[in-house]
This record gives sequence, C-alpha cells and structure tokens, in this order.
Amino acid sequence: MRVLILEDQTNTCLFLEQHILQLYPDAKTSTFNTYKKALSALENNTFELLISDLDFDGAKEFALVEQAYVRNIPCIIYSAHYNQSYIDKASAYKFNAFVCKLGSVASLIYALKNFKTLSLHVCSYIKQKNIETIHSIAEPQLNGIETTIVQFLIQGLSRNDIATKLKIKTNTLNSYIRDMVAKNKCSLYELIHRYVVWHKEY
Repeated sequence: MRVLILEDQTNTCLFLEQHILQLYPDAKTSTFNTYKKALSALENNTFELLISDLDFDGAKEFALVEQAYVRNIPCIIYSAHYNQSYIDKASAYKFNAFVCKLGSVASLIYALKNFKTLSLHVCSYIKQKNIETIHSIAEPQLNGIETTIVQFLIQGLSRNDIATKLKIKTNTLNSYIRDMVAKNKCSLYELIHRYVVWHKEY
C-alpha cells in the first residue's frame, strides 16, 4: 500500500509513518510539506491513501482533499483545526475521516484501520468540541478586488490610501466594502476576523 502524507511538521510525519507501518508493515509512505509538491507526486504515482493536514503557514488548504475526491482515493484529514466550517467545506470532497491532532491516538488508529469503509467520519474529540462551540467561523466569500481590499485593511491602510492604490474613488471603495459586508452578512470587523482565520495573516 502506498500512502501520501501532506504535513509540514516533521515530528507529525514521523508519528504518522510509525502508526501506518505498525498497521501495514509493507506500506510505502511519501511525505511532503507543501501541497504543491504533494499534488505533483499525486500526478505521477498511484496511492491507496492520502493523509492531509489543513493548515499551512496560517492558510487553510483543501487542494489535496479535493484531489483525493476527484481521483477517488480514500482521504484522512489529520489536523488541529476542526472548526465546523472547515468540516463542512471538507465534506464536499467526501473525506473518509477527519481526526483532530489534539484527540486520542486511538482515534487516529481507528481511522487508519477502517479508512476503506469510513465515510465522513469525525473523531469523538471534534464532535465534543464542536458541540461546545456556540458558532463556527464561516469562510468569507470574496472576489479578487474584495480580497485585496481586506488585505489592505489588515495592513492598516486608510480608505483614502487604499482607494489611491487601487486607482478608484473613495466612494467606489466604500461601495465595494458595503457590498462585501452585505454578501457575507456580517460587519466589516467580523469579515476581517473571518479572513484572518481562514487565510494567512498579513
């Protein structure tokens, strides 16, 4: 069995490899610390299982999870980030198991043993924590210029400075901000917070 692991923490890679080999002594593992390298390996090799983290330098990355779905390869998400919104997004790609790094090793072993028959399985740690959470942080819906505006706001630029950089009038900028706040059904402050949670902080 060939297993592809996408994980940017060396100790976690070794931990995963150890448990995979205990269960499947003949398994061959390929580990990558960026999703671009993992996607390249996926294009040139056959894998029976993908294991992917979600958080890379502050940004949430679902590319490998999506490719597992497209290629019909079983996928285990192994991440410390388990916001319900992340689970909802990953569910579109029909993951086999979502296991939190903060949970028990038994949950990981269960997912590794049963990945072929599991479907949208979420470990008990995540279930309990999400029951305790009052609300989830939804992914912001932003187009290209809206994303740029949010990034400038995070950097502390004034609206006048942002308008100058974008070569638009301040009134036009204000219209963009009103539209993106309305589209996301939240305040500008909350929208910025949601962006920072889902994407790399500038």
